[in-house]
Amino acid sequence: MISRILVASAFLLPVAGTADAATRLESTKKTASTDISFVGTGCLTQSTRTVTLPETATSVDVIEPDIGTDLFTAGNTEPIATIRSLDSNRKQVTWIASGAGTSCLPENNEARWETAIILLKVEYTVKRRVLTRSTVIKRGDAICEDAINQGKALAGERHTTAGYYEGVARILRTTVRRLRALKVSSDRQKSFIAFRDAVDSGEQAVSRAAAAARRDDQRTAKSEYRESLGFERQAHVAARAYGFRTCAKI
Repeated sequence: MISRILVASAFLLPVAGTADAATRLESTKKTASTDISFVGTGCLTQSTRTVTLPETATSVDVIEPDIGTDLFTAGNTEPIATIRSLDSNRKQVTWIASGAGTSCLPENNEARWETAIILLKVEYTVKRRVLTRSTVIKRGDAICEDAINQGKALAGERHTTAGYYEGVARILRTTVRRLRALKVSSDRQKSFIAFRDAVDSGEQAVSRAAAAARRDDQRTAKSEYRESLGFERQAHVAARAYGFRTCAKI
């Protein structure tokens, strides 16, 4: 019974030849943001707030707030500070504000002010080298053939029910770890992730079935096994959506 999960879900073992896999450089737009207030004293004291970017960030674009944006206290329409300047590079963006409006009155020269919380938002690009989808498909279909052979070998050995379930779960755990290491492109990435997550959920269900079998709780073991079949079906659907051939047919 349980061999159906192993074979049908086609879960991953390492494939040789990663160095010659076809890759491409992919650019992805991302955002970094924080909600924060500015705090200062009087008219001239500067208040700075910074959003730090990842090391790989390029093409940094400040979304908000821009230079000249007035800042207010909560529930007040009179500005108490203004964004005076921006300092932007590939590592970080810093907003520099100082007092304005009532903060610049002589009697408020030493008065502390604090703005309402505002959103600081930056857009940037990250470039990374990824596998092409055709490479992932080719590698995945070879992985499915490996999984079939592994399943046949496991089925040909003598095991207790718990031992058999444990063998399947062990293969699936290795599979999920290696799937997570693949640098999959954004091309149908959601389908690939759905496939990987279905494998992960199937492994957890099989592990629970093994634990129940070790306790001689056959009712729970069968229930967990039936649940694993649901994840198997999800894996089939996601594999077809991604474009796998051998994996989707098993």
